[in-house]
Amino acid sequence: MIDQFTEVDRTYSYDNNMRSLLKELKKQKYDTVIDLQKNPRSIIFTVRINPKTVVGLCPGSKHKEKKWHRYQELANLILSEGDKSVIVFSGPDDDFDPNLGISSDKLVAACNLRLDRLAGIMSRCDVVVTNDSGLMHLAVALSVPVVAIFGPTHPSLGFSPLGESDRIICDNVTCSPCSLHGEKQCWMPQKHCFENITPQRVKNELDRIIYAQHPSKIL
Repeated sequence: MIDQFTEVDRTYSYDNNMRSLLKELKKQKYDTVIDLQKNPRSIIFTVRINPKTVVGLCPGSKHKEKKWHRYQELANLILSEGDKSVIVFSGPDDDFDPNLGISSDKLVAACNLRLDRLAGIMSRCDVVVTNDSGLMHLAVALSVPVVAIFGPTHPSLGFSPLGESDRIICDNVTCSPCSLHGEKQCWMPQKHCFENITPQRVKNELDRIIYAQHPSKIL
């Protein structure tokens, strides 16, 4: 029982620290959006992104073992619905195509941005799908609902989102967690922790979040 409370407190501490870091940024939320629109070198979201629903995708993670590798399929599922668009978040150390190999006027890449712009853009998302990563905690700190995908790490270790609207996908396989932060290489012949996490399953969870907040957005 003590361990359970310790883990929850640890999660609370991480998210609270991120909220403190972003406290001033959130006060300037609208200024950030205006700056993005006026700067010609910025991504112009008001032109390219104007649907009913914006879904953020965060395919990266510091440790490669924590990366779920089916974001391209997920993005195509989302884009097949005409009222949705996708923003793909990535950083300089990520090894995937910022556009996920997709050419669509409803998908834009938000890559290599400084924190204030990253936060400003992410705050415009209706939901963010993410691995267990720093961007997951950023979304939580911005009060953006998340679908968090856990594989080699586990929510019970104390790093999972705790929001009422957040959803966690974790299959609780016997070999997981195999490390605290996902730094250890998978020792199984097949990566069972991600084996049954399909793009449709993830999309079902993000649709539930969208419907709960905006029933009119999903027929």
